[in-house]
Amino acid sequence: MEGVTGLRAYGLFTQACIDATALDPVALGMIRHRVTYEHMGDVDGWVSDLSAGWTRESERRRTYIAERDAVWSFTSGPIEAPPELAWELLKSPVQRPRWQFGVDRVEVESTTGRRGLGARNHCMHGKEAFVDDILDRRSPAI
Repeated sequence: MEGVTGLRAYGLFTQACIDATALDPVALGMIRHRVTYEHMGDVDGWVSDLSAGWTRESERRRTYIAERDAVWSFTSGPIEAPPELAWELLKSPVQRPRWQFGVDRVEVESTTGRRGLGARNHCMHGKEAFVDDILDRRSPAI
């Protein structure tokens, strides 16, 4: 792949994956890519430059809200789960109604098709909605 795109660190997503996840590859800065296989024909996909993404994330200004400035906070004991799993349980539109009392469903607004930085969650409680914006996805300790 390095010879084709010039990238050493990349993620390759087939078009079928992009379609299934409703990602917007252009908004995510992905590069269109096609590979032709003798017995399969053309396989369309998208390449994501992981080095550029790592650099952007490392240099990005962090947003941190102190607990005293928060509208709402939750504290628990140690969570025996990898941070990625804890984040998924906390922010997943599928998982959140399973653990948060009164939440019927979660609707996600995102310009990139992802639930990460910049996304907005609408947690529906009957006719009421609680809105939270994802400002940062790293804990202060990271």
